[in-house]
Amino acid sequence: LILMDILLDGKMDGIDAVLEIKKNYDIPFIYCTANTNEQTLQRAKETEPHGYIIKPISREELLSKVEIVLHKHEMEKVIKRTNRALKVLSKSNHAVIKSENELELLNEICRIIVKDGGYRLSWIAFGNNDEIKSVKPVSQFGYEEGYLKKLGITWDDSERGMGPVGTAIRTGKPAVSKDILKDSNFA
Repeated sequence: LILMDILLDGKMDGIDAVLEIKKNYDIPFIYCTANTNEQTLQRAKETEPHGYIIKPISREELLSKVEIVLHKHEMEKVIKRTNRALKVLSKSNHAVIKSENELELLNEICRIIVKDGGYRLSWIAFGNNDEIKSVKPVSQFGYEEGYLKKLGITWDDSERGMGPVGTAIRTGKPAVSKDILKDSNFA
């Protein structure tokens, strides 16, 4: 959360600073200012602030505003994620209807997940019933740079088979890793 005074020392004011921050970050912000003139208020509104508090500010007012803004920002993120998921599901359903073969369908679903779902990479693989229980990528879209060839994923009980791909193939159930950096099965 950013508490931003509108009056700042230097070339830019708090409104300009917020516009720069918003280019790269999704951070909630509240303006704290003694400035109540209409022109400043109009400029501030155009940045879509999460709050605008007039100084002097009581401790209780600040704490309650911060708590409400943080909660609202989290709910907005949930809504955005849900809407992206619904859009991916809807477009994937259309792809099922329009696709003429399996590979075309898989390619289109990977594309939808990246373009509409906001993910960097989407890939689909099948487990082979060979001696090493290998996993063969059949479709992918997005930033890959040889990642899939380097993985060496299997679906056996070895370390290379314990990640979500191997687990999903082995168990026949969805397997999710929400944080691959902290997931011990993803080592």
